[in-house]
Amino acid sequence: MSRNIPLYILKIGGSVITEKEKNKLKAKTKVIKRIAKEIAMARKRKKFLLIIVHGGGPFGHSMIKKYGIENGIKTKRHINGLIKTRQALAT
Repeated sequence: MSRNIPLYILKIGGSVITEKEKNKLKAKTKVIKRIAKEIAMARKRKKFLLIIVHGGGPFGHSMIKKYGIENGIKTKRHINGLIKTRQALAT
């Protein structure tokens, strides 16, 4: 990596890109596309490296709450919940 090219980390919250407030397992595709276009426009103006991280919104939070795994994996039910949470996040 060149020392002259800045590196940024952008965290996009799950509530921004999912229907978290409605607790629906649905991505806000229009918002995601808008953010992608804004990033592309910014990269045309200035060369930079970018790492994007994002939250899970209801894809993760609702399952974690449902299976009670916020404090760790201790039972078979927790393992099942972890698997279902991972599947929901992959969606």
